[in-house]
Amino acid sequence: MNTARSLRDKLARGETVFGVWAALPDAFAAELMCVDGVDYICVDQQHGLVDYGEMLEMLRAIEPLSSKPRRKVIRDGQRQ
Repeated sequence: MNTARSLRDKLARGETVFGVWAALPDAFAAELMCVDGVDYICVDQQHGLVDYGEMLEMLRAIEPLSSKPRRKVIRDGQRQ
């Protein structure tokens, strides 16, 4: 099943979705967030300590467990 589509469908139907924000740069911690009832995990690069390489490792840990990884991006001029 396309997980992005199922999240979009839930939102379109007005259902409540539950997500968690991963601000610590740790793939194992992100993997532990993949539990029943969590619809998405947002890897926060804007407010968190996650750099690009760490984000990739976190997404690799999340994706096989069927959570819907999302990413909050860094804008130009913000922390690199």
